[in-house]
Amino acid sequence: MMINANAIVKDMKSVSDDINNGDGLISQLINDKTMADNMREIMDSLSSATASISLVASEMGNFADKMNSGNGTMSRLVNDSIMARDLSETIANAKERTSELEETIELVNDSWILNLFNKKKDKHKASNKEFVDAGDYDD
Repeated sequence: MMINANAIVKDMKSVSDDINNGDGLISQLINDKTMADNMREIMDSLSSATASISLVASEMGNFADKMNSGNGTMSRLVNDSIMARDLSETIANAKERTSELEETIELVNDSWILNLFNKKKDKHKASNKEFVDAGDYDD
């Protein structure tokens, strides 16, 4: 047993000598102020990052709980297949009606009655412009 104690003390003296001589990372952390300050900053950053990650995890857990509870629109969209189907049908119907509306607008724009009135309006604008232009003269 005494031999083991002597070996342990000898090893501890060797580690202590290495630290005192500036060998190794532990020595640098103890003896180099800049290195120690950098290590403190790293540890502080890790602590802050860990707190932020913990908060995000908590918020995600709350969100998941709400989604799984079945309350709210998002939860119903995710969990209620009937509502999801109804929403898909509503979107498809809206697209179809938009297409029909575009066709109707095109038909109205191409109608001969509308074009007839537009031609009369264009002629009226042109004659008014000629009248205004004829009244422009320099003194």
